[in-house]
Amino acid sequence: MFKPTLIASALLSSTAVFAQGPLFEVSSQQMANSVNAAQANMSQLSGAQFQLTSNTASLSLPVDGAQVHFTRKNASLSASGNLIWQGENDNGDSVTLVQTAKGISGTVKTNGDVLKLKPVGAHGHQLRTLKPEQMPPEHQPGHVMPEGPLAKQVSVNNSPSIFAQPQAVADTQIDLLVVYTAKAAQLSGDIDALIDLAINETNQGYQNSGVNATVSLAHKAQVNYTEASSSGTDLNRLAGTNDGYMDEVHGLRDQYGADVVVLVNDVNGYCGQADAIGASASSAFAMVDYDCATGYYSFGHEIGHLQAARHNPENDPTNSPYAYGHGYQDPSSQWRTVMAYNCNSGCTRINYWSNPNKSYNGTAMGTTTRSDNTRVLNITSPTIANFRSGGTPPPPPNELENGQPISISGANGSETLYTFEVPAGASNISITSSGGSGDLDLYVKYGATASQNNYDCRPYENGNNESCTDTRAGTYSIMVHGYNAYSGATLVASYEQSGSDLPIEITESNLSGSQGQWQYFTVDVPAGASTVDVSTSGGSGDVDLYVRQGAQPTTSSYDCRPFRSGNNESCSEAAAAGTWHVGLRAYSNYSGVTLNISVQ
Repeated sequence: MFKPTLIASALLSSTAVFAQGPLFEVSSQQMANSVNAAQANMSQLSGAQFQLTSNTASLSLPVDGAQVHFTRKNASLSASGNLIWQGENDNGDSVTLVQTAKGISGTVKTNGDVLKLKPVGAHGHQLRTLKPEQMPPEHQPGHVMPEGPLAKQVSVNNSPSIFAQPQAVADTQIDLLVVYTAKAAQLSGDIDALIDLAINETNQGYQNSGVNATVSLAHKAQVNYTEASSSGTDLNRLAGTNDGYMDEVHGLRDQYGADVVVLVNDVNGYCGQADAIGASASSAFAMVDYDCATGYYSFGHEIGHLQAARHNPENDPTNSPYAYGHGYQDPSSQWRTVMAYNCNSGCTRINYWSNPNKSYNGTAMGTTTRSDNTRVLNITSPTIANFRSGGTPPPPPNELENGQPISISGANGSETLYTFEVPAGASNISITSSGGSGDLDLYVKYGATASQNNYDCRPYENGNNESCTDTRAGTYSIMVHGYNAYSGATLVASYEQSGSDLPIEITESNLSGSQGQWQYFTVDVPAGASTVDVSTSGGSGDVDLYVRQGAQPTTSSYDCRPFRSGNNESCSEAAAAGTWHVGLRAYSNYSGVTLNISVQ
């Protein structure tokens, strides 16, 4: 299915994160037909791993014997707390990387090729070139997806003229429950990174195409299920409510308010399957093969079926529910959109939905009469997004508050992540564990996710009494590892900031973000302060400002949200001592924005 190149991590010093450097060095290159054969010959690197951070300005990757360089376009944290780094270069190449405790995963697009990166072994990574002609079929032969109630609702509105200007709600959010099997977790190399990457790629495809929607991770969980020999059986068992297979997903869906459920598994020779074209709440289930989910965009493809999108008309001439609801392929230029099947000549799938108003290399990516998936998604997404409401929001990474101790316990081998925000002007920063029984190990990393291979501080003492200190303002990741089982220990992170330092002035420049993404900032307001003033200005696009005392703001919980068009927004609040949180949410893509925080 892939041509693998095996690479091992190379050390790049933290002082060079602003300079262009190699992310990996090739340790061996194999042309084996199977991934397992290639893995057997993988070289290991005994040194430390490269540390990708939000401050990494540029990097390079080895592709076909040459280093391909990328400059940072955006860096953000996923809903799971993992770093997502997106880069591009002057040749039109792009890369999206996800860093977790297991390593770096991602998708690379260069010189017309798509490559997939995943961690293998202790310190190794594998970079594979995706060959469209070698990909498995999208669906099992003979499988016919029924039209759901959503499709039947709208099928009477089939004339293009009726929906000449679809009134879709901007930035509609579809919440996902993503579950996965043990086999998918094993074969993917890093299932957490794969899920984050799949969601990021789906949202990027929406953004590329003019789809006014985003998908968001409500919750993820492993299911106790072994794949059947038929993908149709797997899907039926996923959607079934009382058949004894994966029945727990229905309770999780209600608990977390997920509109759509996606199963990531090993689909036995096929890329995926959806329960309906134009789903109802009861049929909003899809499954996708772990190896097709990213880079090949099958994760978004299967969700697209639930949104009433069909394949290209050459492979699926059905005109219901929308005559124009098909994908698009261009055999002469050898590319196709997300919903299109492969061409006879071999067409690379690009991360765009068919849209006659968008072009790719000078060619329209659809037609008004047959191929306009974007239009379909803009019509149906608001309905999909209301299949579930409420529920318990996904728990954020455990966030420590200044000077507030918490009680922690964990099993042997467990890893628990925490974050700690330190505002500008703070001093005497410390992170300390103490007391209780057993033996825990503390790992602390500034600006990236802490792990056993990724840390700035690791005391590595016997017992639970460990401490790390630092001097930098920003985000700290703290990982507590159970060297042995531990219980009744205390974890506290703290800093000092004197009220005599008033006024506090913080400026963050040249901020950017993609539609639906959040960026967060904090300021510790001392007793005696009178006002907290926050403003955004400049740049292009549309960012929304949210301010909240004591907790991160959300779209429904905030103390101030101007909600204006463009980037010029401001909040002025009466000061109360404590931590104030500032959130920037991309209503649409934005760049070049300046954030000012002033405490008087």
